Amino acid sequence: MPVITIYYDDLEELSGIDKETVIRRIPMMGCDIERIGDDHIDIPWH
Repeated sequence: MPVITIYYDDLEELSGIDKETVIRRIPMMGCDIERIGDDHIDIPWH
């Protein structure tokens, strides 16, 4: 299964959303979190 890696710095620059908000909201969108790293989050693509 493919995995999407989202880097917090890139996401914050594009959207203004901080790391904690990303981690909290990803499951609200119906996505699973495969791994939470120091500088990124991995989300499996179904």
